[in-house]
Amino acid sequence: MPPNHWAYEPNVTTYSLDTARAEALLDAAGFPRKENGVRMHVMLKTSTDEQARLIGAALQEQWRHVELPWRCVHWKRQRCFPIW
Repeated sequence: MPPNHWAYEPNVTTYSLDTARAEALLDAAGFPRKENGVRMHVMLKTSTDEQARLIGAALQEQWRHVELPWRCVHWKRQRCFPIW
């Protein structure tokens, strides 16, 4: 999280990129690669707020390292709630 995000916490444990461990954890969690090489597809729905879009892009880039396809969908705020 960026420092100006409400959920930012500076004192968290950080981890270096270890794609082999990530692959093993996904396998152990029941997400092995299928015949086409894909484990699963993930769709992240965010608001059109710039910070939400940037966080979505950062997550997408991190998961790209283990070849997990992400699709970010940016919804306008009024579409996130039903209209009564």
